[in-house]
Amino acid sequence: MRLKFKSNLFFLVVFLLLTSVFYSNFFGQLDGSFKYFQRDSESLILGRLALSEREGVFYQSGLPGCYGDYLTDQYNIYQNTIEVDSNFFNTYNSQIGGQGIFFSILSKVSPFTNTTNLIAFYILTAALLAAVFSLFLVWVKNNFGYFTAIVTLLLMLSSYWIVIFGKNLWWSLWSFYIPFVSLLFFLNREKFKQRISTCYNVQIFCVSFILMFVKCFFTGYEYITTTLIMGVVPYLYYAIVDRWPIIVFVKRVFAASLGLCTGLVMTVFLLMFQLNGKENLEAENGWAYLKATFFRRSYSDSSRFSEPYKESLDSSFWEVLKKYLSGDAFIFKTANYHFAIDFKTVILVLISFSIIFTGLALFRKINNNQKSRGFALMYSLWFSILAPLSWFLIFKSHSYIHTHMNFIVWYMPFMLLGFTWIGYVMSCLYNSVWIKSKQISELD
Repeated sequence: MRLKFKSNLFFLVVFLLLTSVFYSNFFGQLDGSFKYFQRDSESLILGRLALSEREGVFYQSGLPGCYGDYLTDQYNIYQNTIEVDSNFFNTYNSQIGGQGIFFSILSKVSPFTNTTNLIAFYILTAALLAAVFSLFLVWVKNNFGYFTAIVTLLLMLSSYWIVIFGKNLWWSLWSFYIPFVSLLFFLNREKFKQRISTCYNVQIFCVSFILMFVKCFFTGYEYITTTLIMGVVPYLYYAIVDRWPIIVFVKRVFAASLGLCTGLVMTVFLLMFQLNGKENLEAENGWAYLKATFFRRSYSDSSRFSEPYKESLDSSFWEVLKKYLSGDAFIFKTANYHFAIDFKTVILVLISFSIIFTGLALFRKINNNQKSRGFALMYSLWFSILAPLSWFLIFKSHSYIHTHMNFIVWYMPFMLLGFTWIGYVMSCLYNSVWIKSKQISELD
């Protein structure tokens, strides 16, 4: 009972702290960019809210969009209920826009002003992300201890990209982590560890399907390859910790992959249904639009496009990767001081910690339980780097252009596991030194 109380208290404290940071930049580590980050994308939600208020939540199939273009002040239109001709509303046809539908429903039933509603939506978005990350930290605490969880939390709070995305309505960052974090807990069940049957593979398929459907419903296909790989990482961790037979691991990963991909495909059909119901756009034209969008963001004949798409399509994967390795992961600055650590340096630190942990294991400075969990985390960490790399490789063109935001994929979940890895190796080092010192003092 006491352990459960401590765990619940830990979750609550972390949740409140993260919510305040994601909503208000509580520690002030970011400048004015926090308030105005990705307002162009977020305008698609504000435009949807304004349209839903006048014409209904599912007018124009509930698709996100804006009046006129991005330069039109969608915030002003929604907050001040300015009358605008609905014929000037332009939909964004690349995703379902579940976040816009969700907020539109809340706005419809709310008794408050639109300005108050918008504040509430920001708080809710920040709280949802805080809840997901708090659950992740509870999992870290349960598997690696309080010290590791606190180190992970501190590094998360210091991360520029996590904080700046925290309350953005368009990105609704929490949805990207739903499959990953949910599966960390789903696979941790005792009865799941102890029994092997087809029933559990069916459960894996169904859970994976639902989780991916939720992600794609709310945020479409943004960073989709990254999210898919994230959904497989928990299986590798538990396969090592719980010593699954190879055939069990393969079957479970196959069931998970099938469920994730089926959830993705079902949302594509739902989007096609939306496009079919939208004025002036038939489903076949919508499908052509989606294909064109995919190739424009990945690989296509650059001669068919104007700048900046032409330049991005002509770029190489290594050019793109160099951009994202040299970007800042941590930024510390005051009025008279500025210091930054790039992603390349963080990766080198993680490699160093991997070498240190391997040394501790080889020289038997840690017990078997520490070794088992440590190697499971280490292998999961380095497997998870495929998630951000997949986006840089497959959606090379998109990554080449969008260097103002795509650094966030490093945290899906590579950097999160990296923070945990740093905390865990520090914990193992401390324990090995403390135990050795204690043994020496007892001998004296």
